[in-house]
Amino acid sequence: MGLLFPETGPPVTIDNEYIEQHQRVYSTYLQHAQLETQLCEEFGIGEFGYVVGKDPNHFLVVTRKLDERRKEFVAGGKNMDECRQRECVWPFQDTVDVGHNPRGAVTGFMDR
Repeated sequence: MGLLFPETGPPVTIDNEYIEQHQRVYSTYLQHAQLETQLCEEFGIGEFGYVVGKDPNHFLVVTRKLDERRKEFVAGGKNMDECRQRECVWPFQDTVDVGHNPRGAVTGFMDR
């Protein structure tokens, strides 16, 4: 006996363009994840965005340096649209103005 519905093809067709689009998106995701990891290692940012240690001056230095790096990252866009996109994907947010999305906010100190 054959298939129940031999004239019916697969329910979803995935073409090469779709695969390439997902590969580009995933590549961009990996680049941003690598940037976050690099910044965390460089500035001693711990789990959930905490600055490791209890020195308030160190905290201010880290947040100031992150702000400088954020401005450089955003300015690296080729045009205004790309700069706005870069602003949205920056992995950290200001500690005072985290708004409705606290993901990646540098939030305070953490004991080592």
